[in-house]
Amino acid sequence: MENFKYRFKTEQEFLNEYGKDWKLKLGSYWNPSMNYLFGSVIKKDIKNLDFFKLTLIDRNSIFGFWIISPSMLKLNIKEPDYKPIKLIKNEIQS
Repeated sequence: MENFKYRFKTEQEFLNEYGKDWKLKLGSYWNPSMNYLFGSVIKKDIKNLDFFKLTLIDRNSIFGFWIISPSMLKLNIKEPDYKPIKLIKNEIQS
């Protein structure tokens, strides 16, 4: 299984970070046809996000493409899919 470093933010993450007008505050244009990207993983090796621009083909248009800015992405940190084990403190009694 491959582990890619970045993913697109979810819509809720955009709302939390930028507020209800998040599409206007990104610094890059977010088109409604891009909504399918919410939460999806970027399957490219990105070394330096500060200087990163990614062009994606608009799957809904034969003419369009999008420029993806760093403000649209987030580190792809996976949450554990198990319950943590509670440690039991054992003491030796004398």
